[in-house]
Amino acid sequence: SGVIFPTVSSGALNLNVGLGGDTQGITILNDGNCGIGTPAPDEKLTVMLGDNQVVEYQSAAQELFQFWKEGSTEEARMNIKHGGATKIHLRGNGDSYFDGGNVGIGVDGPSTKLHVAASSSSSSPDSNTVGTFESSGTTAVTILGGNSSSCAIYMGDDGANKQGQVVYNHSNDTLALSTSATAALTIDSSQ
Repeated sequence: SGVIFPTVSSGALNLNVGLGGDTQGITILNDGNCGIGTPAPDEKLTVMLGDNQVVEYQSAAQELFQFWKEGSTEEARMNIKHGGATKIHLRGNGDSYFDGGNVGIGVDGPSTKLHVAASSSSSSPDSNTVGTFESSGTTAVTILGGNSSSCAIYMGDDGANKQGQVVYNHSNDTLALSTSATAALTIDSSQ
């Protein structure tokens, strides 16, 4: 068991813990800033975390939200949970994922795994659609590459990842269509 040691210094209320009051607890400054683990909070709430220390928000039944600093790497990580499972995991320098439903950008009711909308087209995507790009006007998806490179769309299956291909070669300005991983048609500017 520990003891709380309240002190007031330069207009700040400090609540230190431990048998000798030597562990930084909570600091409330006279400007209203509050710090946990730091004597000098520079925001309304500043939490100073050590390696792998977690800040967690819970309901009566489960963990809902967590954030922490990963080891000594200074990388921030965050989990949003539902039913005890992580549904959104964000990393400051690594792989992140969304596993709780569809993701919308510019739309609050995404109809596919990824739904990007500039405005509503009043259309519905096919039931097999994984990604939707939508606008009430001209809609485009742009793939950019270097002058001597290619831009491609690959269609694959469990046997091969490039069975169907649409490839634009910037070095000779040709567009090639492939089936069964074999070029079936090449179009250049003369056609």
